[in-house]
Amino acid sequence: MSLLAVSVDTDSFEHYMQQINRFDLLSREEELLLARRYRQQGDLDAAHRLTCANLRFVVKVALEYRGYGLRNLDLAISA
Repeated sequence: MSLLAVSVDTDSFEHYMQQINRFDLLSREEELLLARRYRQQGDLDAAHRLTCANLRFVVKVALEYRGYGLRNLDLAISA
């Protein structure tokens, strides 16, 4: 892998992290309320908020699999 490819990969991952950090974390109460709204009413906006608010957690778990030959961005996006 060339130095340019590593730089682009790092920049892409940093950009992805900046994008997902725009979403506020939810309190336990907010998360429960949104989950109920989605389950009981099929509220897709509630599902979207739940998903976006938890992307940082998903990335954290995905990055625990570094060392298996995948780039950080690939791990984060495929998780």
